[in-house]
Amino acid sequence: MHSGTGRIVKIKMRPMSLYESGDSTGEISLNELFYNSNYKIRGTSPTGVRDLASYIVRGGFPAALGKTEKEYITIMKGYYNSLISEDIVNIDGIKREPSKMNALLRSYSRNISTTVSNSTIKKDIENEGITIDEKTFLDYKNTLEKLYIIENVPARPTNIRSKTAIRKSDRKEIVDTGIACASLVLTSDIILNDLNYLGFLFESLCVRDLRIYAESIDGKLFHYREEKGFEIDSIIELRNGKWGGN
Repeated sequence: MHSGTGRIVKIKMRPMSLYESGDSTGEISLNELFYNSNYKIRGTSPTGVRDLASYIVRGGFPAALGKTEKEYITIMKGYYNSLISEDIVNIDGIKREPSKMNALLRSYSRNISTTVSNSTIKKDIENEGITIDEKTFLDYKNTLEKLYIIENVPARPTNIRSKTAIRKSDRKEIVDTGIACASLVLTSDIILNDLNYLGFLFESLCVRDLRIYAESIDGKLFHYREEKGFEIDSIIELRNGKWGGN
């Protein structure tokens, strides 16, 4: 079989953005923000907090569109169960324990959109009564990355001569908030009762969509945080060197 080199381009398929699912008007153009100095940002969104909670739980999977919350929670539960019981083996034929994979994903979901260390994640897993050694932890984490379930936001590289102390930890992210909610068995009502955690999930929802929009104009997503506390949640950097932060 021909490798396809020079003839085939591989494209990473992501969950749907809110614009693709019809839940965003798309009034603001990321491309215009970068290339049109006279671009005026204006737009009004009718989306409320309850709407956002629903979008977070539903996720960006096409099969969930147009369904009731009870229906799309069932869809995401089925996908999640298949992921931790079948996909983790089918990817390379190595047998892995679903209970440990479930615990890892649950911990990632609890710490979503934070820069906690791997050791903190590992300790959190052990607090659930599950023993996992370092080698197993890294194998399970790498497996979820290969399956495009875990996709952290890297810290933006800085000038090597910079005197500012920069935190270089990746920000922990799951590719879609629907998976995070499925791992913790969350409904929109549950997360609406914890607005602090809802804030982290909303940030993850933004990361999902920003990645989609950034990659459409050949950009990558980073974050930035100094030890003294100054931070930029999201930085989009284009191949030509242009960048913008929020």
